[in-house]
Amino acid sequence: MKLLILAEKSSAYQKFAQVLGGISGNIGTDTYELVHSHGHLLKLKDPQDQVSADKIARYSEWNSYDVFPWNLNDFAWKKHI
Repeated sequence: MKLLILAEKSSAYQKFAQVLGGISGNIGTDTYELVHSHGHLLKLKDPQDQVSADKIARYSEWNSYDVFPWNLNDFAWKKHI
């Protein structure tokens, strides 16, 4: 089987290459190719897009200290590309 190892950043890519002995090679009977991305693959959606309908207004407002601190349990922690 051919494996693709994707590192999110260059420093992780370099560490993988050091540990594996190169950017391509074999792991057991499988071959691998090591690559890295340029920037983050996913990011969190905006706060108001992660909460229930009754909390959207609270987390859409950023102009007042009244909305802080946020309750981290209110969020679904949704990500997007």
